[in-house]
Amino acid sequence: MPEPAALWVLFDREPQLDARSLARALGPGALVEGTDAVLHVRARGQALRVIASGAPAPPDAVERLLPAAHLRDDQKRTLAEHAAHVLVVHENEEPGPEGLVALYETAWGLRAEAMLGVINPVTWMSLTREMLGKTMDPEFVAAVRASPAECLALWLGFVTFFKPDGAAWLATRGAALVGLADLAWLAYGGGSHEEHDDVFGMFGSVLDYMHTCGEPLVVGDVVDLGTRELKVRAPYEYVETLGEATLVIEPR
Repeated sequence: MPEPAALWVLFDREPQLDARSLARALGPGALVEGTDAVLHVRARGQALRVIASGAPAPPDAVERLLPAAHLRDDQKRTLAEHAAHVLVVHENEEPGPEGLVALYETAWGLRAEAMLGVINPVTWMSLTREMLGKTMDPEFVAAVRASPAECLALWLGFVTFFKPDGAAWLATRGAALVGLADLAWLAYGGGSHEEHDDVFGMFGSVLDYMHTCGEPLVVGDVVDLGTRELKVRAPYEYVETLGEATLVIEPR
């Protein structure tokens, strides 16, 4: 069963939800109703729930997700030491680009409280409060609406799974939220900085290709990126980690 499209918004103390404050933050046309514990949000055709908790996010999951974040160690510690969280849930398991924007805009709308940052349990990506604010730039949001590949490693996940033999799987996480397949690439040398950058750019190009053409890639397809051709195959190892629906990309 697919994981719900959700964000954990982390706070240094128990937050008090306020419908009027969130509606103002979301802008004209936003409708927010509920209590200081649960809010129902409708904005720009999107429906979400905001659920307050006086407890930290699930600790086992936080310990698993934070190491994958593209953050400094001190930033990870700050998020790990949060005291309470709010769950922002989209009512659609596949919210698409507009729904993904709505998730993060709603989280940012809670910034009047003592917010530390967010963790996306589906994409494995974490952002500090400052980083989240930067992704609210209108140009960035417009780019994500045009192609979700623009938010790779920020909203959509880009993670590394190291193997005992020194190789590493580089993979995306959460592409299903925007109707796309996750991708994986085996870096035989463990993934140098240069290879990470190269695969990051390649994943962005393939995600953009899938989004633009509107047709899903399937096993056996060949992707022509102009500078290189790639073939698509099914996962053949680490399937539980990568995901059965993930597409492995290899040189043709």
